[in-house]
Order: sequence, then C-alpha cells, then structure tokens
Amino acid sequence: MRGANAAEGGATKTAMAHGSRTEFWEAGVLSIARRLRVRLRAAIRGTIGATAANEGVLDLDHVLGSIADGVYVLDRSWRVRYANDAALAALRRPGAEVLGATLWEVFPDLRASPFASQLEAAAAAGLPADFAAFLPSLNAWHETRVYPFEGGLTVYFRDVTLEREATERSRQARKLESLGQLTGGIAHDVNNLLTVMLGNFEMIALGAEERGPAGAGDLDLAEAGLRAGESASQLMHRLLAFSRRQPLAPQVVDIAALLASLEPLLRRTMGETVALEIAVARGLWRAVVDPAELETAMLNLAINARDAMPAGGHLRIEASNVTVDRVYGALAGLEQTGAFIMLAVADGGAGMSQEVLERAFEPFFTTKEPGRGTGLGLSMVYGFAKQSGGHATIDSEEGEGTVVRLYLPRTREAEIPAAAGEPRAAHGGSETILLVEDNDLVRVHTEAMLRGLGYAVRSAADGTDALLLLQEGMRPDLLLADVVLPGGMTGREVADAAAQLIPGLKVLFTSGYSGRALLEGGRVRPGVALIGKPFRRSELAARVRAQLAAPPWQPRSASVPLGGDDDR
Repeated sequence: MRGANAAEGGATKTAMAHGSRTEFWEAGVLSIARRLRVRLRAAIRGTIGATAANEGVLDLDHVLGSIADGVYVLDRSWRVRYANDAALAALRRPGAEVLGATLWEVFPDLRASPFASQLEAAAAAGLPADFAAFLPSLNAWHETRVYPFEGGLTVYFRDVTLEREATERSRQARKLESLGQLTGGIAHDVNNLLTVMLGNFEMIALGAEERGPAGAGDLDLAEAGLRAGESASQLMHRLLAFSRRQPLAPQVVDIAALLASLEPLLRRTMGETVALEIAVARGLWRAVVDPAELETAMLNLAINARDAMPAGGHLRIEASNVTVDRVYGALAGLEQTGAFIMLAVADGGAGMSQEVLERAFEPFFTTKEPGRGTGLGLSMVYGFAKQSGGHATIDSEEGEGTVVRLYLPRTREAEIPAAAGEPRAAHGGSETILLVEDNDLVRVHTEAMLRGLGYAVRSAADGTDALLLLQEGMRPDLLLADVVLPGGMTGREVADAAAQLIPGLKVLFTSGYSGRALLEGGRVRPGVALIGKPFRRSELAARVRAQLAAPPWQPRSASVPLGGDDDR
C-alpha cells in the first residue's frame, strides 16, 4: 500500500503542477477511490482482522473528512454505507438519516431522474462515469464521478451550482450586449430617417395651417404622419434604453418622493381590479438617476404586473436600502457590490416558466398576444438599470407570481431642485452655424430648417471637411455636429479641434445613436449639450438658441491626439 500511496501522491503532485483544479480534483479522486475500494473489498471478503479494519476506517475517515468534496458509498442495494462530512453538508441531511437508508428513501424525487439513470448505467456497466446532474430536492447542480467496485459504487461530487449560475449570467450578458449593439445600430439609421420624415410632415402641417380651411385635409394627413413618427421615435428610444446607449440626464433623486408623486398615475393605470400597495422604508437613500426614465421603468413594470393579473389581484411596490456584499450578490445574481436602493415590483399573477424567465429581458420577446405589447418594456428596464450603474433581476414561478427588482446605487449627494424647462418657441437668429452631418438627407433637411430660422449655414459631411472650412477662414458661432461620423473622427473630436482653432466656439451635438462617445459612466458628460434624433423644428430652434447663450466648448488638452482616447 505504501508504494501505491507514493505513486498516487506523485500523480497528485503532477496534477497540481499543471495548475488546474479540475486535474488536481481528478487525481485526488482516483487516489482516494483506489484506497477506499481496497479497504471495502477487504472488509467485505473478511480478509483483514477487526483491528486492521477499524484502523483502515479511521484512516479513511481522517483522509475523507479533510477534503472539501463530497464522498459517499452505496452498496448493491443502493444503501448509503459511508458519507463524509462534506457530503452530509452538501446533501443537507444528518448522518443518522442518511447512513443505512437507500438513496431513493433519502431523495425520493431522484428515482426517476437523469441522475439515477447515470448511477444505474455505471453500476450495470461496471465502468467509471463522469457527469453533471441537477438534483431538484436540493435545487443544486452536482458534478459527479462514480467508481463501481464489487460491493457497490463510490460517488464523489462537487456542488457547482454557483459556478453554473455565474457562467449562465455571463452568457446572458454577452448575448444581451450583442443584441444591444445590433439594436443601437438599427436605431441610428432609423432615427436619421425619422428626422427627415417628421421634419417634412411638420413643414406640411405649417403650410396647411397657413392656408386655413383650404388646408384642413393636408393638416389632418400631416398630423397623422407626425403621430406615427412620434410612435416610431419612442420605439427607437426603448431600443436605445435596452442597448444602454441612450443619453441619460441623471440627477440626485429622492426615490421616496418620486414614488409618492408617481402613485396617483399608477393607481389610475392599475384600475379598480388591482389593489396597489407602496411600501417605502424609513430613511430611504437617494440615487443618481434620470428621474423621467425611472418613472417610465416603474410604469412599465406596473403595467406588466397588471397584465399578468387579468382577473385582478395585488401589486406591491417596495423600496428599501440594501447593502450588497459578495454573498448577497452571488445569491441575488448581482455583479456589483455596495450600497443600493432596491425597488421591488411584486405581483400575484400567473408567473413565468423557466424558458420564459431566461428570455424575459430580451428585446421584442413577449408572451402577450399580437398587438398588446412590443416586448421592449422589460428590456428597457434592464438597460436603464445597467446604464445607471445598477442591476435588474427577475424571480418568478408559474402560478406564484413575479418579482422584478431594480438596484440603483446610493449617493450621498444632496438633491438639487430641478431647473425650469427650456422654452419651446421656435425663435431663430442671424448667427453662423457650421453643420457636420454625414447623412445626406438629414444634412439637407437640417440645413433647410436652420436657414428657415434665419441662420447662415455651411455644412460638411465629415470632420475632415469641417476642419478644412475652418482653416480656410470660416468663423461660425455654433458647431452643430453629429456624434457618429465617418473618416475616423467623432463629433467630439471635431469639436475639440474646432475649439482650438476658434476660442469661444459654442457646440451642440446631435445623434440618433451616440454609442459611448459622449457618455461617462453611462451618462452624458458634464458640459455636453445633445439633441437626440429625430428632432422637431421647434426643438431644434430652442436648443440652438439655448446653446448660443451657453458657455463655450472646453476642448480637452491639445496633447491628446485626435482619435486617441476612449470615445470610439
């Protein structure tokens, strides 16, 4: 036995030298399996005395009790003849309940499971088996290795539930990130088209209004087109929210006050058949979020909950302070740790199957009948939470209801009263504007709107052409630049270079999808003014006037080469 032990020890050391936990685990399992089989075979045959047998058992107890992996032995009748401490802990059963009982008596639900089939196949073949299986009664995944011997089976296992959940979360995150990139690209192109379409409908409506009763028919058509375009714009907004590319306008928010102001709207939305309860913990912390987007997220969750209870029911919205450590994060499926405000929306509806739950955050996935939902509500909530530095989770069981939780990072900053809204009147001016826009249709349309407002306009299709105009002597009062441009320069880089040539230059960015070029931690960077596409003539006029009155653009250090930072 000493020679065998020495050889086995060498194999273990070799496995450790490879630096792989899996190889080390396999080597250790083989070593202990051989020793245990020899002891049990000798005891069964009666070839060793009682003293030697007891010494062997004590030796094995010492060896097996010192390892973190579970080990148990089954005889031919499937009775548990041995289980180490790690096995009893993982199986969540006391030794008195396990030892001497059959595995099926301890876990009746395993009898018809794939786990039982694997064990039976290994016993019938007399060959080692290696598999991972789910144990329903423990709600856990076990990575198992089985070694048959004359008297039964030796079973080694590790609980790999957390590892599998982490792998699945990572897979889902990669999947959602890929979908986010796709939807962001789609939103960019569609918003460019909507800018032109909405602008033309708006011009038709203005012309029809000037004609009075004679233009009533054209006015109706134009307004119908505007409503359709606005709906499409909202759809694109939700896509950008999911992809975490929407420009947020965060501020310090008193979550308790926000929920109180939102409560009347939520009660009207729920109707008379759904009882609404809002529970806010005392001393609720503040968060830095976009309040309008948070209100939209809460409304979306409430509507989903209402739709899950067609016959009525109870909806509970809860807000509380939570501190997420590594253990809490692992159990809740959270990627970050720290102090968070948790917003939970719980309903008593039909719940979700596991298949539906796994896809719930995907854009356009919905279980509602056609015409009753876009499938973007939950995906928008997920994207908003992630872009705000937080997280979103769903717990649901069929017939038991659903709980969606938002985790928003705490801030210790003081709340700042909201500033008055911008004037919406379409006032123009006589200043000079340099327009940088790569889309031909949008460029021609925007230039026409600006000229119609009285401005002198020069336009360029990319950053190189824009800087060439400046080098030739153009001195604009305002640079209106798209964020995403061809030719290797972003709108941000064009603005930096232009401001170095023309001190005091004012800058306004526009984009249907800015990517991360203007974002910092998922938020629009300080000092950045952005008008999102599609924009209406009145909105463009107001934003241009506001930016002409704003402080000039502050370029980054001239030592930073164009295209050399993380904007791209």
